[in-house]
Amino acid sequence: MATIDKLLEQAKAHLNPGEQVASAVHGTYETKILGSDSVRTGILMATDTRIVFYAKK
Repeated sequence: MATIDKLLEQAKAHLNPGEQVASAVHGTYETKILGSDSVRTGILMATDTRIVFYAKK
């Protein structure tokens, strides 16, 4: 499993120019993928403009 620091570095590539991460925590959420229940693991980030959940896949 990737560490929060590794996921945070990967997620920064998807932020808008100049957007700064204020805080991040490791988390999960439940979803349906192809009709099956699934749990996604990633990080929840608060930036200066929005809240983002980032998962590797």
